Amino acid sequence: MIVPGYSLAAALFPGKDDISDMERAALSCGLSIVVVSLVGLILNFTPWGIRLEPILATLTLFVVACVLVAQYRRSEIPANNRFSVTYLSAKQIDLVTFLKSYDRLDQLIILVLIILILCSSLVLAAVVYIS
Repeated sequence: MIVPGYSLAAALFPGKDDISDMERAALSCGLSIVVVSLVGLILNFTPWGIRLEPILATLTLFVVACVLVAQYRRSEIPANNRFSVTYLSAKQIDLVTFLKSYDRLDQLIILVLIILILCSSLVLAAVVYIS
């Protein structure tokens, strides 16, 4: 689940030149792990405990709050300096050409992130299947 981390990163860094796309992607993944862990830790000390409903409700409220903050902060920046996501069609996606536009370290980070996303998807599928 990358949404909590991305929403927090969007609130912290609303400008397109604040951080690079690679830094934004890596930060989103890392912040998601931290946010979900902290929500679980905090909920452990509440009467609701660590159950699906309280976790979903708390994360939803967190994401909505971060999105509202990010929207406000982006509205304060001139339109040409706001961060926005560029969408690509299936014909435009060529991983080799995409990776060639980055240096070796960024290429390695991209590949590690892709592998981690695939692994986490497999783990999620296994947990859902076992449950």
